[in-house]
Amino acid sequence: MARQLTGLYSGPDDLLDHPERIRELQEKAGLNMVILGGGTHILFGLRARDPLHREAEADDTRLRQGIEKAHEMGLEVWLLFGGWQGQPAETFAGQEDRSIRDVQGRLLKDMPQVPFGMEYAQKMFCPSLEDYNSFHAEWYADVARRYAPDSINLTHARYSSPSLFFDMFGCACPRCAHRAEEMGYDFEKLAARARKGLEAIQKMDAATARGALADGDDFFGLFERLGVEGGLRDWFAFRAGVITGNFRQWSEAVRQASGGKVRLGSDTHVPGIALLVGHDYPAIARTLGYTQPLLPHIGWHLLCVPAAWASLFLQWTPGLTEAEALRLACQLIGWQAVGLSDTIADLHVTDVDGPKHCPFLYNLVALELERGFIPDSPVPSYPVLQAGIWPVETVRRLIRRAEEIGHQGLIFQGATALLETP
Repeated sequence: MARQLTGLYSGPDDLLDHPERIRELQEKAGLNMVILGGGTHILFGLRARDPLHREAEADDTRLRQGIEKAHEMGLEVWLLFGGWQGQPAETFAGQEDRSIRDVQGRLLKDMPQVPFGMEYAQKMFCPSLEDYNSFHAEWYADVARRYAPDSINLTHARYSSPSLFFDMFGCACPRCAHRAEEMGYDFEKLAARARKGLEAIQKMDAATARGALADGDDFFGLFERLGVEGGLRDWFAFRAGVITGNFRQWSEAVRQASGGKVRLGSDTHVPGIALLVGHDYPAIARTLGYTQPLLPHIGWHLLCVPAAWASLFLQWTPGLTEAEALRLACQLIGWQAVGLSDTIADLHVTDVDGPKHCPFLYNLVALELERGFIPDSPVPSYPVLQAGIWPVETVRRLIRRAEEIGHQGLIFQGATALLETP
């Protein structure tokens, strides 16, 4: 299908100081949208009510000029804002009690650290903080009125990476327990099953792990094998319901403030593991203005997960080989056919040049492009690809594959591959 949208993560400086590069991308790649970072802490009169006590930027001249320039060039403008996860340490200081709390009662700072776990430096607030959610609804509504972008685009509006294994068993604080009861769950039973799952997987023996491998168990199937009723499906559905409910609140605030002219959207996590961070693609498609499968961070978002889980299985399950642990971790998230390595080191998770050493890059991203497409979705789908450091031919193949699948647009981080002459 022909692309309706071609977007680029950018900033006011690119538009104002290097407009010739933007024009080249319009001519060669069909660029028609920019996501503008910067200016994300413009709070103005709302500063006193910000529960995170962030500094308000005093001058938005550059941002306004960038928006104006983009519109002069015929580009849509999306303004980028953050969510509950990904908060810097200085914002989090003194507010640790407002972080997520797992089903064993531990705050974020007290949870065990996991080898290859990403996002430890990016802190996670409880997504049921009423003052946080109400304030952001007001803030995004103010942005919609003040700047009239085509969209307000969220990032890190989710739970932490599944590579931080123990974080998946939160939040279970009293605020979230109350949310669960409002959603119709018996929270005590829900949390008890999650505790049972967390304890059971840490006692998994090699025979059980090999049985799961032989039978093709997925993530939820493994927990059913371990004796957990429903395989924790309700636990992760509850977490996703919290995130979707917050999206609904913010989306309605933006819609009312803009008279329906500004869409609220969010990047949506890697489809195969999205539910584990609270992103339910069909529910999001019914709530926000688009889905946006986020695929450019091959090490940070994708490969870290099997690397971290395999490392834990080797700690927890005596007799399991590294190859078996990695195969099981990949199988749990549906990557068994991708052709990943038998050793964790060969994944190059923390290597900034990891994509150069990743022979399965195309297969992995193409699979997630397929998993992220919702037939008959009420909203368009705009996957995000990396065009700055991925091999040019791989980017071209993935663009073709995305269009074959039916995604209505693509958004790029970096642009080198888009400017290369075929």
